[in-house]
Amino acid sequence: MNSQIQYRRMKHGDERKASDLISGVFLKFVAPGFSQEGIDVFMKYIKPKALEIQLNENNFAFIASIGDDIIGVIEVRNYNHIALFFVDARFQRKGIGKELLRISLEVCVSSELQPSQITVNASPNSKKAYEKMGFEVTGVERCVNGIRFVPMVMHPL
Repeated sequence: MNSQIQYRRMKHGDERKASDLISGVFLKFVAPGFSQEGIDVFMKYIKPKALEIQLNENNFAFIASIGDDIIGVIEVRNYNHIALFFVDARFQRKGIGKELLRISLEVCVSSELQPSQITVNASPNSKKAYEKMGFEVTGVERCVNGIRFVPMVMHPL
């Protein structure tokens, strides 16, 4: 793992850079398999103001950065569902996503809720990556509001 990479909780002021990272990765890898409706719904969800509101509700997020550049983001809702999980294409398959997941799981299992499972609605193209990280498919691919996903689960304890 690159020693220049820093991992920390996302904080106020990170929303624009996080949104830009997520948008770039989404448009390159995920959007080609979505309808225009799905793209529009997702892009609305990751606007900087939307990210700020989500983090003020029952979500938390961690970022990976090199200097001022955000290269990875994970957002968890209600301590039991991965809502967003993106790593810059140049840094994929280098353990950054695995580390973001690890530190997020630590927060989840040490919370008052102590969830017995963590869920994710994985984009079809990310299913194999989630399986490598210990998630299992729990149902068939679905499409809701134009967003295609495969429901998956992990048992962190």
